[in-house]
Amino acid sequence: MSLEPYFDTESNIEANCIQNDLETLYLADNQQNDSILSCLSNICLNEDLADVYFSFPGEESRRYPAHKMVLSLRSPVFKAMFYGTFSQQNGDVEILDIKPSTFNLLLRYIYTDRVKLTGQIVISLLYAAQKYQIQSLLTLGESFLCNNLWIRSACTIYSNAKLFSLDQLKQDTLKFIALNAADVFEVKDFLAVPANDLVDILKLETINITEVKLFQSILKWVDVKLGKAQKLITGQNRRGILLSSGILYLIAFPSLSIDDFTKIVVPTGILTDEEQLQLFKAITMNEISMWTKFRVKPRNIGKVIKISIDDIIPSLENMHLQQNASYNSRCPMNEKDSLHRTQNIYLRASKTIRVVSANIKPKFVSVRPGYACTVACTFRGKTVDQKYTYGENCIIHIDEEFTSNDARNIVFEIKDERQEKISPNDWFRTSSRYQPSPNVQFQMLPNKYNIGRNQRKLNWNKYFTPVKNRIDFSFEGIYLVDTFDVIELD
Repeated sequence: MSLEPYFDTESNIEANCIQNDLETLYLADNQQNDSILSCLSNICLNEDLADVYFSFPGEESRRYPAHKMVLSLRSPVFKAMFYGTFSQQNGDVEILDIKPSTFNLLLRYIYTDRVKLTGQIVISLLYAAQKYQIQSLLTLGESFLCNNLWIRSACTIYSNAKLFSLDQLKQDTLKFIALNAADVFEVKDFLAVPANDLVDILKLETINITEVKLFQSILKWVDVKLGKAQKLITGQNRRGILLSSGILYLIAFPSLSIDDFTKIVVPTGILTDEEQLQLFKAITMNEISMWTKFRVKPRNIGKVIKISIDDIIPSLENMHLQQNASYNSRCPMNEKDSLHRTQNIYLRASKTIRVVSANIKPKFVSVRPGYACTVACTFRGKTVDQKYTYGENCIIHIDEEFTSNDARNIVFEIKDERQEKISPNDWFRTSSRYQPSPNVQFQMLPNKYNIGRNQRKLNWNKYFTPVKNRIDFSFEGIYLVDTFDVIELD
């Protein structure tokens, strides 16, 4: 399955990303010309010392020079190709299944260990990484997709995660689909999902969509299949697809209302007379036969609620905090104090909730463009790291359940701070562009929210969700988290 209907995979890349196929990566000002990284960067896509060429049928102007030794060090496939028993000795290596722009990026990554991933190229680059068994690039692509899931392509991303055997991406994408099912099931991407992937989704215990809406979406999916097969849309043909794909009995018809069952399900003609009678009894008389093949247990439905930190604490803009005044004398600025690089968030709720994710958007006192760091989120003994770059979106997936009145602490910590210099003419990054960022200062939360450590008690702040569940928050440290995504489970 291709992402091309939703990602303009090639046209923008050719125009914006590859200005000159034989160009070399520019050197940072403080990089020595004879360093190994500099040397590899210089010979990348350069005919100097090249001993192999890659060509693309139908693309006469595309012919990339490379070096067998360098390729073989990064890829076991290239090693076997050039130095194995049946190695290729002469002639160009023809690439039939990867477009020139994607192969260009692959070569650059092999030589420099750096690439800027975007939604337009990540899937095609993952395919190339898998073909040549470059595990580090597969890991980069998986991490990128885990943190950049889209409703309009979630099903396709899940299919590719299975194709490339990316377990973490499969898990995260299924959770994303479940949380956003009402929207995911309405886009064209869902109508093209393979039957076995749809089965995976329907086996989930929690899907954020009503069963009747779920059934209607499945029916649209079936009708698309029939249209492609040039078959009439009839009850018998619909039932045939639902049975052959293993989907029919995964629908929880017994959980429907009698009105939805009789007006929406029965007219489709997908059920036998015996099944209709059985389900009618199950719905009206609560007599669910032990031999029924249909799903009986209703799915859990939870609506994601976005909680903004600014809705809980006073706006920092209204507090007129200046650069020097942002650190009160009771809490002086000290770069060695972990409080000035961490945010502690305590929470408890009147109902069971699931904290899905946190959006990191720090408030700074002083910062320079290009600032980057790693944000480590620790909760219940587990730590999740996520890269943050100034001005870019950063979402940390937490996905933890908090039972009623269970007070828990989530810690966000800044690590591995660096200043990243990026030339406007080149988007490939080199390690020499990373420099310490000692002058970056974060905005502290208002002082009355930083008393937990000092007085050994928490200053709880009330927040009520749209359905009046009360969630209490307490904060200390710096301003890192902008919003939380939360689901009420009971």
